[in-house]
Amino acid sequence: MNLLFKPWFLSVLLLAGGLNASDAGSNRMAVLISVDGLASDYLEDPQVDLPTLRQLARQGASARRMDVCFPSVTWTSHTTLVTGAYPRKHGLISNTVLDRETLKPIRYVGDPIFTKDEAVKAQTLYDAAHEAGLQTAAVIWPAVRGAKTLDWLTPDVNSEELILQETTPEINRDLGPPYGNPVAAFAKWRWGVNPGPMRDWKYSELAAYLLTQKRPNLLLLHLVCPDAYQHEYGPQSPEAYWSINYIDSRLNYLVEHVRRAGLLERTAFFVVSDHGFESVTHQILPNLALRRAGLAQFGEAGILPGSRAYSLSNGGSAAVYILDSEHKEASIQRVRDVLSQVEGIKQILGPEDFHRLGLPTPEENPEQGDLMLIPEEHYAFSEKATGEAPVLVLDQTAGTHGYLPDHPRMGAIFVAWGHGIRPGVQLGTIQSVDVAPTIARFLGIILKDADGRILEEILNTN
Repeated sequence: MNLLFKPWFLSVLLLAGGLNASDAGSNRMAVLISVDGLASDYLEDPQVDLPTLRQLARQGASARRMDVCFPSVTWTSHTTLVTGAYPRKHGLISNTVLDRETLKPIRYVGDPIFTKDEAVKAQTLYDAAHEAGLQTAAVIWPAVRGAKTLDWLTPDVNSEELILQETTPEINRDLGPPYGNPVAAFAKWRWGVNPGPMRDWKYSELAAYLLTQKRPNLLLLHLVCPDAYQHEYGPQSPEAYWSINYIDSRLNYLVEHVRRAGLLERTAFFVVSDHGFESVTHQILPNLALRRAGLAQFGEAGILPGSRAYSLSNGGSAAVYILDSEHKEASIQRVRDVLSQVEGIKQILGPEDFHRLGLPTPEENPEQGDLMLIPEEHYAFSEKATGEAPVLVLDQTAGTHGYLPDHPRMGAIFVAWGHGIRPGVQLGTIQSVDVAPTIARFLGIILKDADGRILEEILNTN
């Protein structure tokens, strides 16, 4: 067994490094690692090889399941993870929303338009840490482009130009020649199955460099392989299992580097995910149903003026925007009547349901749709408006997310291990809004906008 995981070694660390009031916040290091799409079920799945993560869970604290926010998509979920707030408060309500004026999509995923200050309306964990005089870093974390409260930053953006422009100059300088400026190479390795593993390999190297050389009090890291492989091949596929095992090797790489640097006695690792994954066999096309009912018109550029409604997909849910402000109530009822007849649509939710789901109403935030569509299991939504029928049977099983938080396969992981973490604590179901306030407590700071609770039961306060 690796020295890192020897029980006697961990016990010494815990006895010597318990969290207490005398600990200086400036001496602690919290590493928050998000493994995109890693469902909580995988921790107990005998077909997946997770030696590192399972050791961390056994010797630290873990939850049976972590319920995520709605919709369970990457940019929204990651913002919830670092604010401890629901989308209604932090403002980032989906990967993509509709501009009601221009009828064009506004994309948050990849941060092509907005900076962090423009996109995120609640205090983040790194904001609070920075204000307390602590050092902060983020490696490929969503919605951090241009964040002034991150001392070291490589953002999760969707172009080579942006990643080079927005990466902290010190990183480019330190890792530049004679090392070949790897940030420039990183920029070519963004999303998707290929070359996703290279991206996670190099960005975990960058995270290890920051942890061991810069030693920030808070580091955020986003690893993506499982999400890409499950979208392409479906959850529980051989390819998905491979990608998860690969990520486990990167976790071991990071922990081992922190150990070799002599920093374990001050470091806690928090390994989470942003959502689970559902296998998809059918695709629902609400816009086709709306077009056939005369409620929407489409051209080459998308939805046309004069349309009364438009559906924007989150995969496992969809937002329907009512565009006829003059006859809004009548249009809402007509849309409900039409879509309630479409196979695979289980629920049509209105503004009266939004607050309990952590969402704003359209009056509070015009980027929010007027209705939310919820599908049956194994169904997902598409924005297509053409075809023979509003429901397609897929040629092969795919995977997606975006479903309600209580969906059986949307549960995310939560594992905490290291300095200040009680060993052997097993929690039931927690909420993703609990992550940020718990890390804030570990760092000795207060997160003022959090909706979640501090998981005091996992923290060693003796």
